[in-house]
Amino acid sequence: MKKVLGLFVVIFLLSACSAIQVNLKPNMINSGTKPDIKVKGAINIINATASKGYMEIGSTGKGMGQIPKKVQGDLYQWTETAVEMLNDELKKSNIVISADATKSLSLSVTEAKIQAVGFLGGNRCDITLKVITKDKKENIFTAHHIDPNRGIEISVTAETALSKALTLMLNNQYIIDYLQN
Repeated sequence: MKKVLGLFVVIFLLSACSAIQVNLKPNMINSGTKPDIKVKGAINIINATASKGYMEIGSTGKGMGQIPKKVQGDLYQWTETAVEMLNDELKKSNIVISADATKSLSLSVTEAKIQAVGFLGGNRCDITLKVITKDKKENIFTAHHIDPNRGIEISVTAETALSKALTLMLNNQYIIDYLQN
């Protein structure tokens, strides 16, 4: 019995020290918050993030009864999710997505930060999305999402922040003009 209890304690301590790796899944962009964009021709949406791999992007677990943990994210994977979300959203507007298109948007999640919300728990995610058009015009969109409910997965908080950044991009007048002209 002592060996089983000892093994349980060791496993618990090791899991408490391990980092949380956050992988994002495509989330819906709130279509009601973007203008109706009419595009002539096709668009290519590109993941322009240079490196792959997990990096530390913050920590969580400062609420009552929580164990602090480091949080890691792969910004290439997060950008892939952004590309997929944008492709899905543009297809809803009957916009053709093609690798051969004359217009392109190169996306890159350049920064992500996860912070714990104090005392009662929850998380905040800040995301910076860089978008470069084929004519080399660069735009930066920063968004955040705070979820005070510590029962919500960190990935959901990050997916919502990413969705907000994409909504900002789709409402940017330069991006709208670029896509429509």
